Amino acid sequence: MKNIFKYTLIGFGIVAFLASCEDDDKINALQTIENAAIVTFFIENEDINLNDEMPVNFLAEAFARPDVVSYDLRVVRVSGGSVSDTLNFMSYTQDDFPLTLELGRAELASVFNLSTEEVIVNDRFEFFGSTEDTEGTVFTIENFEAGNGFIPGTSTLQFNSDGYRFDIRIVNN
Repeated sequence: MKNIFKYTLIGFGIVAFLASCEDDDKINALQTIENAAIVTFFIENEDINLNDEMPVNFLAEAFARPDVVSYDLRVVRVSGGSVSDTLNFMSYTQDDFPLTLELGRAELASVFNLSTEEVIVNDRFEFFGSTEDTEGTVFTIENFEAGNGFIPGTSTLQFNSDGYRFDIRIVNN
């Protein structure tokens, strides 16, 4: 009877250990690039230039891996040392990709209920993206920063984090 109790406890311990490993996999699904719900940005113009002779909007091409179900962008405005609340900017689904994201002064002003003229030189807009995969796992910049710029679980696959954290500055050059 003593041995049955002992083996039962060992069995429960093994089951608990395996269940805990399974939960860890669900929480940290970024083991390789093959199973990460990644949105990749190729930023062509990173600032909004208000110069009348050479106006330029922010421009990026975005691509999503097939397992991305949704992609959400949030934004914070930093102006004159003040930091706004974080606001929802836009949500996309797999069907929206690939997409071209072109943002000008007017689009940023409207998110914060400002007039276009209230978005001024030296304002900075910090964007934070998150993706959700087909299994409901949410990925943010913190997942990727945990690997010091590399996909966790690999030593060589560098991650393009622009889709998860990028800034747009308002300039007049």
